[in-house]
Amino acid sequence: MAATAARTEAPTGAEEAAKLLGVAAATGQRVRIRGGGTRAGWGHVTEPPDLELSSAGLDRVLEHNEGDLTAVLQAGVPLAKAQAQFEEAGQMFALDPP
Repeated sequence: MAATAARTEAPTGAEEAAKLLGVAAATGQRVRIRGGGTRAGWGHVTEPPDLELSSAGLDRVLEHNEGDLTAVLQAGVPLAKAQAQFEEAGQMFALDPP
């Protein structure tokens, strides 16, 4: 029996993502959250999901409080986009390498 391909959704807001996850939970679906896919080969192989939830549509910097050195970003904001915004304020997003 061949595995069926996962349905992919790319919500553009938290409410839409929550609704998709709520339906998946209520119906017992397996869900995979997918970011940029840069580490897709890491970790253990699992059964294919019923729903793949892409964070690509969640790509906005919601808030950047320069004076407080804080920011609120959606889950799918690419690092380069965040860095560009912080650079405008003479700041940077420092990450420790894995």
